[in-house]
Amino acid sequence: TQSTWGNLSLAFSHRTAAPPTFMGLGIHYGLALASKRLALTVPLTLLLTLAMLPDLLLFGNVIVGLERMSVKPLRIAVQPFWFEFPYSHSLVGVVTMAAAVAAIGSLGYSGSRTSCAVCALVVFSHWGCDYLMMDAALPLTPTAIERGAGLGLGLHRSRIATFFVDMAFALLGWSVFESVAIEPEETYRLRRRRLNNGFTSSHLLWAIVVFEVVVVFFPIESSTNPRAYAAACAVLHGLVVLVGMWLDMRLTFGVVASDHKSD
Repeated sequence: TQSTWGNLSLAFSHRTAAPPTFMGLGIHYGLALASKRLALTVPLTLLLTLAMLPDLLLFGNVIVGLERMSVKPLRIAVQPFWFEFPYSHSLVGVVTMAAAVAAIGSLGYSGSRTSCAVCALVVFSHWGCDYLMMDAALPLTPTAIERGAGLGLGLHRSRIATFFVDMAFALLGWSVFESVAIEPEETYRLRRRRLNNGFTSSHLLWAIVVFEVVVVFFPIESSTNPRAYAAACAVLHGLVVLVGMWLDMRLTFGVVASDHKSD
């Protein structure tokens, strides 16, 4: 009995410091897709990667041991992940990443300032989305690890709400993306005749849906190796990016002439 109460006490103290959560992604990918409307010259592949940049950094940091991630069988509606991510997900860390992306873009990328600003905002949007989803888990600074220092509204307490909000953002972003995606006439006619069976933007949406279902509804055992899980998530993201890369190669993007001039 004493051991049981000791374990519960330890679990409660750990929960206070870093509440459990999971990694939603539909909302991130949806904003990346929608941002294509404002940055026509930026590859979709890059936008998808920037939207998940803090998570990709987290996966890398978990693999090398700079940050920690574990699975605990405690009370939460979605996957009960515990994170210690002061570098990749602190507000200061994400703002620094966004500023670095904007600076690198302005120095080494021939696009407009608007495109660079959009790329930076896509990176920062990750923190805003996680603030909506996570339950008091986001630190303000890399050193803010004391109890009560985390931020988050905790939508992840509801599995259904998490899934539908993520999918709503993904569908909305896909709809905006579709409004600026132009398939060359010859490619369209070949595909209609089933002579060119490449990926379409619908395949990208389905890839996001499948990824979302896996991370929300598939149970993760507490014995799961965090480094292996981080690597698996990185690979799944890579598959989404590959579909985006295919779309970059086969589609052109545009709306009206004024938008082309501004971007």
